[in-house]
Amino acid sequence: MADTGIRSWRRWRPKDRARFEGPVRLRPARRAFSFRRSSFLLYRSIRAGAQRDRLLLTLAASIGALVGLCGYVFHVIVERMAELFSLLFEASANYPFSLALIPLVPAVGGLLVGLVDRYIFRTGRGHGIPEIIQSLIISDGVLRPITIPQKMLTAALSIGSGGGGGREGPIVQIGSAIGSSVGQALRFGPDRMRTLVACGAAAAISTIFNAPLGGVMFALEVILGEFSV
Repeated sequence: MADTGIRSWRRWRPKDRARFEGPVRLRPARRAFSFRRSSFLLYRSIRAGAQRDRLLLTLAASIGALVGLCGYVFHVIVERMAELFSLLFEASANYPFSLALIPLVPAVGGLLVGLVDRYIFRTGRGHGIPEIIQSLIISDGVLRPITIPQKMLTAALSIGSGGGGGREGPIVQIGSAIGSSVGQALRFGPDRMRTLVACGAAAAISTIFNAPLGGVMFALEVILGEFSV
């Protein structure tokens, strides 16, 4: 038989046969290329996540500034309401049995709160911070924007007239409603909506108590109930 220059499988050398029979292994250059490509894809994903978080951080800072401004306005309204009710009480101080009129002042304030809720805003009574937690669980943090002017006016009437409620619940509701309104306007999903509601609540606590770190811990422990970066 003439030699065609093609060696049969049996006549191959052992090292050549092992090269074809053994497992295929990547060369060092191929491994380096795969590592560079994986690193590049990881860098792209991290950069894309940072760009998405940049928008969220910008919105969080804007919500904090807006809630701080609303907190100042709320404080001014409460002070003006307190001065108004004080003037009414001082005007009736010259009449007989003026001390008996003291319990009527918060009663008048409560009556005004009920009338405003029923005939102006046409909403039911809120439950303060539990209402926010309930909205996070049931409706993914969707709060009505009308909560902002409603709580400003009704809470100012109640507190200014000597009611027993404090400023913490109304201002937290106002801040959370601001965060929820921004999320609804931008059509955010449930996760980002919850984050913006928590940002509003944290800014509200920071405003009313002048405690930024306390506001953050309050939002994490009470509003969200979980910790994440």
